[in-house]
Amino acid sequence: MMTSGLEQGLPEYQGHTPAMGDQQLSIAHNVFWVACDGATIVLSMESGKYFGFDNVAAFIWGEIAQRNPQDQIASAMANNYGLDIERARADLDSFTQKLQTNGLVEFAVTSATSQSIEEHPQSANSDAGHVSSSHTGKQSGDVRGFHRFLLFVEAYVLMVRTDLGLWRKGFHGLWKRFGSSRERAGSSLPGDPAVVKSICAPVQAAFRWYRPGAACMHRAMTTFWFLRRRGIQPALCLGVRRHPFGSHVWVEFNNQVLNDSQQVRETYQTIARVA
Repeated sequence: MMTSGLEQGLPEYQGHTPAMGDQQLSIAHNVFWVACDGATIVLSMESGKYFGFDNVAAFIWGEIAQRNPQDQIASAMANNYGLDIERARADLDSFTQKLQTNGLVEFAVTSATSQSIEEHPQSANSDAGHVSSSHTGKQSGDVRGFHRFLLFVEAYVLMVRTDLGLWRKGFHGLWKRFGSSRERAGSSLPGDPAVVKSICAPVQAAFRWYRPGAACMHRAMTTFWFLRRRGIQPALCLGVRRHPFGSHVWVEFNNQVLNDSQQVRETYQTIARVA
């Protein structure tokens, strides 16, 4: 979707890293990760690249995610993998330098805001808060004639705008825009995923009539946008799989997939979400 495949290695670092000691690294902003089939898959939303880490690399990443000092990480490597402490420090320094040059980590400062455990996709398992189950029925899919046509036109125009946004900003740029914008939830909205799914019907129809070559990202982002405009707070999900490597985008509401098969949650591990 964003890259042709998984980056198994990292290029050699050409910059400079401060000397190891009590230095504390943190995961860079707009970097997401998930455990997948025994490995850790990392996505840089800035570059649109995926990276795959396993064994020692996955262990180091987990330690950095916990914001442990580098000396502590090196000691843990030496204990867990039977390494001499100097060798562990050298390996850690080499790996973290490569992480830095790819924009995956940064040196933490006390005042910096960073991605917390609660913000990580693996621990952010809940959707937006539950909303009232009462619904006027006006947008429940029981629309006919001219009103249905207007909804179709609206969905089609949003899909065109999504397509233009992807062309101008790229996937990561549009993802960040959706993540930074907030629509106020209405006071009388459906809480039943089946009702919300029926509201998405005009988007599904627009996607069927849209240009050939439109991908899952067009349908998912348009669905997300269409619902947000109605004050409904869905979740835009990005998932990955390791064998064979692939990525997919879909929309959920109350942990139910709206615009795709429910099996996508089993096929793909969620690495990032906007809710």
